[in-house]
Amino acid sequence: MKSASLTILATLFLATGTQAGPKEDAQARAALELSLALGKQQAVKQTRPDYSAAYAMAIKDGAPLLIHVGGFDCQHGCKDSGARVCDADEVFGDKTPRLILAAPSGGKLLFVREWRAVPKSDAIKAAVAACCRLPGGK
Repeated sequence: MKSASLTILATLFLATGTQAGPKEDAQARAALELSLALGKQQAVKQTRPDYSAAYAMAIKDGAPLLIHVGGFDCQHGCKDSGARVCDADEVFGDKTPRLILAAPSGGKLLFVREWRAVPKSDAIKAAVAACCRLPGGK
């Protein structure tokens, strides 16, 4: 579906470039950029496990877990944090977009920290390092 929509947008972009003025050309370019951005976002989301699978893995190996709730995304900051990363549509019935850091302890995950805005990479790394020093942490 993604490649079909990109092909259609590219065709429209090329066709409007020969007949359209600057306004239409800019609109076609914006539509193409939006389509590409959405395609990248879907590709990133598909590479992360869902919450239930990541929960089980975190409990098993003792690794902290960064949970992207409600479409929240900080892929660059979370990538090198040392924690597992997963997606959840909601946590405890709350769909508010946010990032939650949880640490395994005693066979369950304990809440450590929550961000409502995209944090800096250093803040994520520091929080993950701190939660690894908790009893039961990695």
